[in-house]
Amino acid sequence: MGTKSKAKRNKIICPDVAKMVAITEVTKHLALIEDHVGFGASNGTENVARLEEIRTTPLFSSGVRMAIQREEGQGEILPQYALMGMRIDTYSRFEGDRASESHLRATANLVYANINAPWSTFICGSQGSGKSHTLSCMLENALLCPSDTGSLSAPLTGLVLHYDKFTAVDTGQLCEAAYLSSKLPVHVLVAPSNYTRMNTLYANMPGLPDGVPRPTVSRMYFREDQLTLGMMKDLMAFNGDGTPPLYMEVVTKVLRSMAEESLSRRGINFKAFRNRLNAEDWNKGQSGPLQMRLDLLESFLEK
Repeated sequence: MGTKSKAKRNKIICPDVAKMVAITEVTKHLALIEDHVGFGASNGTENVARLEEIRTTPLFSSGVRMAIQREEGQGEILPQYALMGMRIDTYSRFEGDRASESHLRATANLVYANINAPWSTFICGSQGSGKSHTLSCMLENALLCPSDTGSLSAPLTGLVLHYDKFTAVDTGQLCEAAYLSSKLPVHVLVAPSNYTRMNTLYANMPGLPDGVPRPTVSRMYFREDQLTLGMMKDLMAFNGDGTPPLYMEVVTKVLRSMAEESLSRRGINFKAFRNRLNAEDWNKGQSGPLQMRLDLLESFLEK
């Protein structure tokens, strides 16, 4: 009889003990993260963390900006900003439940870009959806001072890398960001061999009124001390796709040998590089294509 009672008591006590152990463990683990996420922090600490999140946010609405301005005792939280667009609709997490925010006044739905904090963005969309226009708006917001769309006290310098497989004037594509030249000085760097044709394209940009400043087009050159093995292969139009020709294997071997001999010094001596290649035994089928690649590389080097 005593044995049965003991067994019964064990069945009742064990779940309670397990629950207590679990609660103790959770409490212990929670203590490890409270200081980091502010669960146990004071209201002052929570406010500081919240304001810091706002300071570094990429985008914010006019409603947020007005709410921040109503906060007393706070410095300028978003000192540099510019208009990006307007939020015209939003949805809640629940299917079929249109959020009431979609009916807010337009004055609370303006969307601004935070120019005062570093951030990155990926713009995607179908053709004609406004990707280039969005990029131009972002550039204008960070560069144009005085700003008609916000507040910008310390304008930046913009760098746009435009990819275009140029083959002729008729097929060359203008970088649409260059249209900012109507209000900002724009300097376009192009391959020396394409300078004449690209200069013609940018001098006759469609849609720019007469008298509006055009971009300045210049040839892009590199100094020898700026060259790396990867850059030289890229400038020789060698991207490594597929099986490389045998002569490029020799070129790579020579470049690596010169890099080792340079003892980590920057740059590659192009004349010495060319002399080493001339010392190799090339056949007619190799010397022609190799010479074309070397001429292309040399065209990018500062004279």
